[in-house]
Amino acid sequence: MRKIDPSNLSLIGTLAIGIFCLLLQCGLPFLRRPVFAQSATPGMQLQAAIEKENGEGDLKSAMSMYEKVAADARAPRDVRATALLRLAGCDEKLGRPAQLLYERIARDYADQPVAAQARQRLESIKQKEQPRAPGSMTFRKIDWQALGSVGAGDTDGERAIYWSEGHLYFGDLAGHSRHLIGDFWHLGTIPSRDFAMVALNLKATRTRPHTLAVIRTDGSGYRELIRDDANRVFEMTSSFNTTWSWDDKYLEITDFDPRSHLLGQVWIVSVADGRRRVVANQSDGFVRKGVFSPDGRFVAYEAWPRDDLADQTSRIFVVPVQGGQPRLVFESAQWKPGNSAMSLMDWTADGRYLAVHDVRHGK
Repeated sequence: MRKIDPSNLSLIGTLAIGIFCLLLQCGLPFLRRPVFAQSATPGMQLQAAIEKENGEGDLKSAMSMYEKVAADARAPRDVRATALLRLAGCDEKLGRPAQLLYERIARDYADQPVAAQARQRLESIKQKEQPRAPGSMTFRKIDWQALGSVGAGDTDGERAIYWSEGHLYFGDLAGHSRHLIGDFWHLGTIPSRDFAMVALNLKATRTRPHTLAVIRTDGSGYRELIRDDANRVFEMTSSFNTTWSWDDKYLEITDFDPRSHLLGQVWIVSVADGRRRVVANQSDGFVRKGVFSPDGRFVAYEAWPRDDLADQTSRIFVVPVQGGQPRLVFESAQWKPGNSAMSLMDWTADGRYLAVHDVRHGK
């Protein structure tokens, strides 16, 4: 038998350790073990879910993780209660009802600190469903003649978009501060709800076809979306209705001029690139007004009948923005030709209701 030189033992040990470390660095499957996955506590899982929600913005994954923590019987009560509270918050972010979850937290985890937060959210939800009547109502006259031409929809009561001698301005109603948006003639203006942007209905001139454009109220970002060019790809008449989506990403356009290609149609136009598509088509009349829901998923619009039809009923429909069948939600049978009163007003801010008024009864 061959004898091993004791001086070589240290060398063999060193080589063995080096090979083992190399295998670890190569990440061989049989040497790697999911230690965290096997030993993660419910508290650690909760923190990972919060990171998914706040850090990565992945609500779907975070909600799935919150549900697992809340259903884990070995998890401490405060951890399970917090997971349910975070889950309810995700539902609210997605526009889903969360009242039942908050009620569960307030009932089943009344001894936990998060129960107070759940009760506060329940009270807030209750106030939105049954808002308190204002203690008093005040009226204020807006004297805009010193500014220029201001339309009814061009001001929020504090700021205004106004036109004066070919110049379009944005500033406060007192006239103390203003800045130039741009030099435009023959136009109509439609500001976004947050007054960050304004849509321009630029009427045709000798050098410019009828154009729909947008621009930021600081004067930057001018962009033409639709031009009534020589090929008549999109014929716009002298007037059309335009409303903004709540996130400033889309415009809704309708027209009621018999010469318009838009007659009876509801168009959605992308502010980013001007792409447009038809989401509704009323062949027996025309669309007088349309408004986006706060979450941008639906458009409510009011269709008026043609003058030559026996049925002179004005109807309000709701249609999905991504396409689908319009659904009738309201009608007023006393519409008459020449009556400019519209039934459709707007959505409520929570997106649950439409504000309408009955032309016949004035309610």
